[in-house]
Amino acid sequence: MTKTKAKNTKRRDNITNDHLSELQRLVGSANNTSMTIGTLETRKFEMLQKMDVINKELMKFEAVLQENYGTNNIDVTNGKIIYDEQAN
Repeated sequence: MTKTKAKNTKRRDNITNDHLSELQRLVGSANNTSMTIGTLETRKFEMLQKMDVINKELMKFEAVLQENYGTNNIDVTNGKIIYDEQAN
């Protein structure tokens, strides 16, 4: 196994200010992006919960339509009842 020789440079205690600024910018950007993703995921969860509530309400209302009209197959654009014989 051969060892590669490191450049003949003096060991430093700190990186340059330019490199530090770039590192801080990139890490800050990554942190902000992660926080935004977390915020979006939280909002997505809330919207999925809301959609679940809406779907449950819709199912209940479809039962009301079924009871009143014998079907819950309604054209939502104009309110026309679509009976099974019309569906074909």
